[in-house]
Amino acid sequence: MNRQALELLDIALVTIIIGLITSTSLANLYKDYRKVLENNYSYMDDKNTGKNKGFLINEYGTYDGTLSKLEVVLVSQIQDENMPNPRKIIINGLDVDIPFTYKEYAFECGQNVWLMVRNQPDNARYSLNYKFQTNGDGTLKDEYYTMNKID
Repeated sequence: MNRQALELLDIALVTIIIGLITSTSLANLYKDYRKVLENNYSYMDDKNTGKNKGFLINEYGTYDGTLSKLEVVLVSQIQDENMPNPRKIIINGLDVDIPFTYKEYAFECGQNVWLMVRNQPDNARYSLNYKFQTNGDGTLKDEYYTMNKID
């Protein structure tokens, strides 16, 4: 066979292979798409799906938007690099600095916060508020979270 015939044969084989791959992949993709649509419709139509209770929560609590003293300590542990500057939280008027590399100091920060709240009664509740200060031109100067005991 001459060279031109071999090239045409190569092009024909490549076209057939691409056609087979495309047809089988599109068929599978279409089946998956239909299954996803069926699942979405069944979730929307099934009125029982809203009754699922995840994370072993047996009943709705009486959440009132306040924090317990253990939750106040937890707030000091979940701060990350996106925490607003100057990277501090204020608990009952006392500043707690959260270092930029807070993961290295997480235990220390938690201990500092625990020392501030441990003598409070177990049923003590704290409000969590976002506060900020602005410069003279209206730009943000400082941002921080305050937690105050509710009497």
